[in-house]
Amino acid sequence: MSTKRRTRPVKQTIKKTKFSPKYSKKNAKYTLPAEAVLKATIHALESNSPKIHYRVTFPTKLFAFLGRILPSSWMDSILNKV
Repeated sequence: MSTKRRTRPVKQTIKKTKFSPKYSKKNAKYTLPAEAVLKATIHALESNSPKIHYRVTFPTKLFAFLGRILPSSWMDSILNKV
């Protein structure tokens, strides 16, 4: 007795998940093309000691910097506003 599983096309599956990316013009200025990640990916693959995290976009670099210099309570209030 064989049981066939029904599978949906990948596009339909991605659209129905709550983690699917949502594009908006508000966030468009913070999006980068795939080539922007290429430099970090190549470094991670070729490095003898790759980093755990690679920050690519300006907001991620900014918040990483602010997280190091600001007190936690200030950072929490900033992140709650964003």
